[in-house]
Amino acid sequence: MSKLIEMNYMKIAIKNSLLVLAAAMCVLSCKNKEEETLPSLDGSPAFRLDPYYKLGDRIDITPGTVNAKEGVEVRYAWKISSLMDSADTSEFEDGRFSFVFDKDTTGSFTVSCTAFADGYYSSTGTAGITLVKAGLNSGSIQDVTFQEDDGNFWDERPGQPEGRQSYYTTTIGEDTWFKQNLAYTTTENKIGLAYLDCEATSDVMGRFYSWEEAMKACPDGWRLPEESDFLKAAEAVTGKSLSLVEDWKDVNGAFMVYASFNGDQLWEYWPAVKVSNDSGFSALSFGWCNLGEKKFQGVTKSAAFWTADEVNTSQAVYRYMVVDKPYFYRGIGDKENFGASVRCIKIEE
Repeated sequence: MSKLIEMNYMKIAIKNSLLVLAAAMCVLSCKNKEEETLPSLDGSPAFRLDPYYKLGDRIDITPGTVNAKEGVEVRYAWKISSLMDSADTSEFEDGRFSFVFDKDTTGSFTVSCTAFADGYYSSTGTAGITLVKAGLNSGSIQDVTFQEDDGNFWDERPGQPEGRQSYYTTTIGEDTWFKQNLAYTTTENKIGLAYLDCEATSDVMGRFYSWEEAMKACPDGWRLPEESDFLKAAEAVTGKSLSLVEDWKDVNGAFMVYASFNGDQLWEYWPAVKVSNDSGFSALSFGWCNLGEKKFQGVTKSAAFWTADEVNTSQAVYRYMVVDKPYFYRGIGDKENFGASVRCIKIEE
């Protein structure tokens, strides 16, 4: 019995020793962890970029100020997902970074800047961007249905950012229309507003114009269509007799086209709307905007087009369509603040 008691005491002693050892190791481990804790850098390398850029654009970025204690150098590493094989850790003055989007690719990417210094935790700032490219079926807009009578018009007016602008055209009934939204502006005297006030989107989506701007924006030989022009086009395509001042049911599908923007489909499928693009007009869902507030609405869900018809001194008529409604609607917009797209119609001699 005494031996059994001795053995139990021994087990208890060993157990207690192990517990003490474990506690000591835990204290030592915690102490080591505390010793490994690093300070944070002072500041953040955060930066701002436009949401859209086009191929060939150059970005020049200066990140936010980041500091370490005196004598410790802060360095920077820049990375653009999928566009750079590895982070660029070149020596940059104040972390400044320049990059040209010279790869023929479109889509969404993340730009990141990491600030790091010996003995400190690193700090990272990021911004998302989307690269776009002009052109139907060769750029950001894909899968547009072409028709045999599609033509091409070059707007050669001087002062445009791209030098000149190309538009596809289509014949509806007896009239020739732009198949794309007008993108006209000049570098010295900007008219219209690009989507999100980001110039890279202009020759992809077109611009949003006030009514006064729209009345003057079409090139020589072309004009802003009257509401009666839209009526003639709708009747020619559908074979229906329509009223000028009403919403036209089961007409919008003949003017809408299923297409994609950087791989994302525009005009989501709804059974109430039969999208056929029988007219060749090829309307895409780029919405409209409040020009005064630069607030964009209805993108991916709607499209709106100015007409030359006035209601009064402050309002004018536009025609619009919505993704899930089978109507080519008639709208009344403020001439100054409502921003709609423009499709030019050729002046017949």
